[in-house]
Amino acid sequence: MIELDHALSEPPELARFRRRYPDASWGEPEFGAIKPVVQRQLHFEQAGLCVYCEGSLAVDEGHLEHIQPRSAVPDRTFEYTNLAHSCNGSTPPQHCGHWKADRPLPVEPRIECNQFFSFIGSDGNVVPAMGLSPEDRERARGTIDVLGLNVPRLAHARRRYYEAARYLADSDRDDFLQSQPFRWTLRRAFPKSS
Repeated sequence: MIELDHALSEPPELARFRRRYPDASWGEPEFGAIKPVVQRQLHFEQAGLCVYCEGSLAVDEGHLEHIQPRSAVPDRTFEYTNLAHSCNGSTPPQHCGHWKADRPLPVEPRIECNQFFSFIGSDGNVVPAMGLSPEDRERARGTIDVLGLNVPRLAHARRRYYEAARYLADSDRDDFLQSQPFRWTLRRAFPKSS
């Protein structure tokens, strides 16, 4: 999962929209012109990766995702720090934002969220990290399930990148992990890499 920090200021178009339409709903036609602007900026912040599975994502693919569901926190519907760029993950079995739907995430994609997860190179699965409290293990397990992070397609892709990284020298591996999909997850498998 990307450790999203929303380092960039929200797009001014989004701030203007919020001021102009304080009671707007997500389907407002006026928001249609702003969505691509917000998605482009999030795509840039996330280095072209899905916020949840870390798969490669083109700027015009996927969708704007509410980290905290609109149904649970409607006042955060247009809040930039509650938005992310997610893949559609709609080919069965489903995963990521559309699979999550309106369910809350026990662990959100924020700074240090990956301390909750480990990676198993032999099968490509994401699992709760060792040493977590029982409550935090359950939060990690719940997040993996809510996002469908271990669907076979994702596990297989992560395993392929892991195998490629495994045979690189440490300095080459560091460079590799800076630029490839699944980099946040794979760093857990190579703790000496940056």
